[in-house]
Amino acid sequence: MDIIVDCPPLVTGVFDDDVLKRTLKLQNVSAYGSVTMNDAVECLQMLEIPPNAVELFSRGQGDKEVSIVFNSPSFLNQVNTVEPLVVRQKRILLLKGNSQIVNVRVHWLPVFIPNPTVEAIFRPFGKVLTVEYDRMKVGSGTFKSGVRLVKMEVTEIERNKLPHLLRFECGNKALITVAGRPPLCLKCLQIGHYRSNCANTPKVQSDIYSKIEKSISDRNQQEQRRKTEEELKLIEEERRKDVEETKKKKESMDDKNDDGDDVVDDDDDDDTVMEESIDESRGTKRTQDQEVCVFSFMRLWDQIFFLLTFPF
Repeated sequence: MDIIVDCPPLVTGVFDDDVLKRTLKLQNVSAYGSVTMNDAVECLQMLEIPPNAVELFSRGQGDKEVSIVFNSPSFLNQVNTVEPLVVRQKRILLLKGNSQIVNVRVHWLPVFIPNPTVEAIFRPFGKVLTVEYDRMKVGSGTFKSGVRLVKMEVTEIERNKLPHLLRFECGNKALITVAGRPPLCLKCLQIGHYRSNCANTPKVQSDIYSKIEKSISDRNQQEQRRKTEEELKLIEEERRKDVEETKKKKESMDDKNDDGDDVVDDDDDDDTVMEESIDESRGTKRTQDQEVCVFSFMRLWDQIFFLLTFPF
C-alpha cells in the first residue's frame, strides 16, 4: 500500500466556479495565533451576516485559515476585503474565492535595488500589496536588514508558481523563501531539503569537475608524449655518436696496422712505462700506511705510560 500518492495539479479547469463565487476565506496575518470556528462566527457577527446564510465551514491545510461558503453570492458582495478585522487581538484578513496572503522574503538583493523595482519583479506572480525592508535587532537598536518583505495576494496556483531563485544577467542572484513551502537546496538546486542535509552531487559541479579532470589528463598525456620524444631523441643521438666513435676507432686501427712494427714497439714501450708507474704508486701507498701504523702505536704507548706514572 502506498502511503503517498502523487496526483496531477489542481488547475483552474477542475474548480467549481459557483462555489468559488460564494467562498470567503479568513486568514490570520498576525505573527501568532490561529483562526478558530468561534473567530469565524464572531467575524460574521461583525459583518452583520446571519448564521443561516452559511452553507459550510472548512479549515485549510494550516491553522491560520478558515473558509466560509455562503448560500448566495450576494452575502459575499457585502464584505469589505480591504481592511482586516481584529478578533481577540488577531488581525484576520478577508479574502474572496481561493485567494490568500503570503509573505515573501527576498534575500541577497543588492542594497541599491529600490522597492518599486522589487514590486515590478513580483507583479507577474500575483497582486503585490506592500514591499518593505525586514528589520533585525542588533544590541540595543533595531535596524533594517537587506531582506525585503513582499506581501502578496495570490491564489494557490500562483503561490505554487512563485520561484525559489532569481538570476539576473549581471550575475546577481536573489533567494526567495515563503513560509510553509519546501526549501530549495543551494547545493544540488532541488526542492525538499537544505544544503546541510544534501546527499546529492550537483550536476553543474560534476560537469565542471569532469572537465577539469579531462583537462588535467590531456595535459599529462601531452607532457608524457613530450618526454618520450625527448628520450627517443637522446637515444638516437647517443647511438649516432657510438657509431661515429666506432667508425673512428676502426679507422685508427687500420692506420696503426698500416704503420708496421714500429708502431707495435712503441705500444710495448708505453705498456712498460705504465706498469712501472703503477708499481711505484703501490709502493708509495704501502710506505704511507706503515708510517700511519707506527705513529698510532707511539700515541698508544704514550697514553699507557701516562696512566702508569700518574699518582692516583
